[in-house]
Amino acid sequence: MSVTQRPPLLCFSHLRWDFVWQRPQQLMSRFARERRVYFIEEPVFRAPAGRRRTGRCWRCVKARG
Repeated sequence: MSVTQRPPLLCFSHLRWDFVWQRPQQLMSRFARERRVYFIEEPVFRAPAGRRRTGRCWRCVKARG
């Protein structure tokens, strides 16, 4: 079976791919030899312009819906 015929593999990881080379990167690199692999990292939140982050909360930020 070729790479395009196998179903893709999704990996939701709490580690950044370029942070350190650990088991998730080792396994996904091996699986990528046989199928497409999508390595999804946790989001990185940055303070909007003119705002600052204090602890775990954004200050002066309102959600718009």
